[in-house]
Amino acid sequence: MRKFAGTLCFIFCFLTLLFSSGVLFAETRPAVVIILDASGSMWGKAGNETKIESARKVLAEVVPALPESLDTGFVAFGHR
Repeated sequence: MRKFAGTLCFIFCFLTLLFSSGVLFAETRPAVVIILDASGSMWGKAGNETKIESARKVLAEVVPALPESLDTGFVAFGHR
């Protein structure tokens, strides 16, 4: 199962790079994909808080600051 998830992640990343690089489109726009690890290991502590809490805090700061002209995607993996 873990090998399948790794393969699926690789395919997704490849397609994301392909589509965001302008290879298939005549005109390109800046693009970013934010990938969140939501697996069980993210509930482990890193300092005084869990890793998932740290990630959420960072996302709460970064996402609102992204320019509206930026094509943005979000993917979470390791969750059910």
